[in-house]
Amino acid sequence: MIINFLIIIQGNMVYFVGAGPGAADLITVRGMRLLQKADVIIYAGSLVNPALLDYAKETCQTYNSATMTLEEVFTVMQEAEKEGKMTVRLHTGEPSIYGAVREQMDLLDEKDIAYESCPGVSACFWGSGFAESGIYTSGRIAVFDYYTYGGPDKSSTAGEH
Repeated sequence: MIINFLIIIQGNMVYFVGAGPGAADLITVRGMRLLQKADVIIYAGSLVNPALLDYAKETCQTYNSATMTLEEVFTVMQEAEKEGKMTVRLHTGEPSIYGAVREQMDLLDEKDIAYESCPGVSACFWGSGFAESGIYTSGRIAVFDYYTYGGPDKSSTAGEH
């Protein structure tokens, strides 16, 4: 059975898309469709496989954020929104885990620019498949912990003295 999911893609929207673990064919179907529809793509050129840009339509404007400041990236997003264009902000891996999206989302919130996140395939899933082994082995129990460390949360008082 084939199930088709309706994806409503809007102009005047910024989509944060996870590029996956590196191979162009390991992006999610939704991420690929967003790239195909995008008017503007801002990609992390030092981290994202450039083959993913092959999904973009001919008229799409692309920007390599590796050479841009946060303010320059935001200016491109803001101009695209004013022109009614759909923007993809293409981050490595899973944007909400590995990408610095919070600062960008805060700026978009300040200007009331709509955005949505499209998850990427995390390298932890790709890695076990690449190693041709599963995460769980029958007859054994495995426990995995996942930790991230970052700057302080603006609303948190943790670490204050």
